[in-house]
Amino acid sequence: MEKLQPILGKLKGALDHLEKIILGIVLVAVAVISVKMLLGAKGELIDVSKATEITTLGGTLSKPNDISSLSNLVRVSSDDPPNIDLVGDNHSVFNAAKWNKIVTNSIVNGRTVSVTNLVRDSVTRPLGISALRVEGIKEIILKITPKIQFNRSPARLGDNNMRYTFEAEDEYPSRHMSVPEFMAFKRGVRHSYYAGRAVDTFRIRSFLPQIRPFGGKKALSPSLQPQAKSDQHPLHLFKNLRHPSSWEVGFRFTGASFATRIEDVIVTFDIIYGLPSGGYMTNLNQNAKADQPIPITRGYTADLVFKTEFTPRPIRWEGARVGLRLSIDQEVFRVLSITADMVQLVSDRGFGGNGQIFDKQLQGVGPGQPVKPGIPAIPVPGGGTNAPSTNTLPARPAMAIPPTAGGQ
Repeated sequence: MEKLQPILGKLKGALDHLEKIILGIVLVAVAVISVKMLLGAKGELIDVSKATEITTLGGTLSKPNDISSLSNLVRVSSDDPPNIDLVGDNHSVFNAAKWNKIVTNSIVNGRTVSVTNLVRDSVTRPLGISALRVEGIKEIILKITPKIQFNRSPARLGDNNMRYTFEAEDEYPSRHMSVPEFMAFKRGVRHSYYAGRAVDTFRIRSFLPQIRPFGGKKALSPSLQPQAKSDQHPLHLFKNLRHPSSWEVGFRFTGASFATRIEDVIVTFDIIYGLPSGGYMTNLNQNAKADQPIPITRGYTADLVFKTEFTPRPIRWEGARVGLRLSIDQEVFRVLSITADMVQLVSDRGFGGNGQIFDKQLQGVGPGQPVKPGIPAIPVPGGGTNAPSTNTLPARPAMAIPPTAGGQ
C-alpha cells in the first residue's frame, strides 16, 4: 500500500482537472471532423466542375388525352342543352313508386274474408288514377233558335208583318252539391243513386253529384221586332234567382230580311253569354232562318272508364263535368278542366291529396283534333253565309237581374 501512495499522489492532480481534459478532447474531435467534412465537400465541388457531359431526358412521350367528348359537351351546353330527364325506368329516385291498397274477397270455410294487399302501380299494371281513361268527350251546347209567325192582329208589325221570338236551350248551367245538400239528399236514398252512378264500388266512387236545375228546359223571349240598335235581352230561365254570371245568356235582335214567306226570312242577331273566368262573350251578326238553331260550344263533358285486373267489369261515368270528384283507391281527385281532346284531374288537397295534376288524353284522338258541330250554310243578304263569327266585344256589365235570397 505504501508503494501505491506516490502513484495516487500524481493522479490526484489529473483527477482535479478531469472535466477540462474531457472538454479538450471533444473540441479536438469536433475540429477534426469539421475539417474532414470541409475537405470532402470541396472535393465533390471539384468533381462537379469537371463534369462536361450534357444530361438528356429518356423514355417515350405519352399521347395527349382525347377531349372530343368534352368538347362536344361544351358545344351542346352552349348551343341548345337538352332538358333534364329525371324519370328513369330502372330506378325510383325522382319518381317514387306508388303502391295501392287492393281489397280482395275470398271464401274461407263458407265465409267471405276480405284481404288487403299492397300492389305497385306501373305502366304494365296500372292502378288508381293510372287506370282511369277517357273514352269520349262531348260538347256542351247552347242553341238559340229564331221562331217566326205571321201577325194575325189588325195592327201591322214591320215590313214583313211577322212576330219574332227566340228560343234558347242551354246545357251549360250545372253545379255540384254542397256538403250540407249532399248529406240531406243522402238520407233515405241508396248510395248508388245519390252518387250519380249505379256502378260505384269500394274502390272507386263519385260524390257531391252534379245538379242541372234547368236540364231539358227551354227559355223563350217575348215577341220582338228588329232594331238596328237593339237592347240586350236576357234569354235564360233564372231571371229571379241568384246564379253565376257564366250561366247568363242574352241576345240583340238587329235585323230581318224582307220576304213574303216565313221560310225565306233571314234574321240577324248577336248572341251574348257568360264565361267561367268572368266577363261575357259576344258572337256578332249570327244569321239563321226560322226554326234553324245556332249552336255555340260552352264547354265539354267527358266519358270516363276505370278498369284494372281487380275489377270484374269496367266502371264508367258518362257526362262528367269540371268539378266532379272521384274517390279512386281511397284517393280523391277533382276534374280540373276538360278540353276537346284532354281531361285534367288534380289530387284534391281539400281531401288529403298532394295537388299533383294528371293529364288524360282522349283515346284515339290526337291533340288539336276537336270535332265541332256543323252549321248548315245559309245565304245572307250582301253575300256570304251564316258561318260562325269570331268577332267579340269587350266584357259587359252583368245583366240587370234583381238579387234574391238563397244559394246559387
